[in-house]
Amino acid sequence: MVKAKLINDEKYYRLRRKQQMLLFLPTTFIAMIYLNIENIPLWLSVIFLTYLVFVIVLSFRNQKHIRTIFGKDKIELDTEQIKVKADKTKIFDLTTVDKIVVKNDYCLEDGGIKSLIDKHKNFVGIRQGKELKIFHFEIDSHYTVKQIGKLIKAWQDKGYALEFVS
Repeated sequence: MVKAKLINDEKYYRLRRKQQMLLFLPTTFIAMIYLNIENIPLWLSVIFLTYLVFVIVLSFRNQKHIRTIFGKDKIELDTEQIKVKADKTKIFDLTTVDKIVVKNDYCLEDGGIKSLIDKHKNFVGIRQGKELKIFHFEIDSHYTVKQIGKLIKAWQDKGYALEFVS
């Protein structure tokens, strides 16, 4: 069984990217101060420190917005069912769905520079007739990535119809 935080709003990806930028920018200024500590005038150091405090405050506010988007919603993926725990718990029996839509590769967003460029969206979808329900979620560990791989293999072994997308 795989448990993950459910992402209900697309704004999450924009806020996460903003958070990574806010955390990346101060490090460049800190490095500049550290490398040229003797040559930087006092007034410029004060400006850098004021900017750093401003960025920290923005970062905390942005993190608060991210937490409100997450809420307490979760998704549980199992070999027999997909359970979405939101306001109401919804259970999707995998024997009754037409196809399960999965990604070719799931990944952990590590917060590095690469994740600023690429927007990795981890999701699983259920296709019933013409209706497609996609559930985005956040993976919190490399262990979870491995477990999702094992779960997809178990779905294939059980004979469920899988649709791989990138």
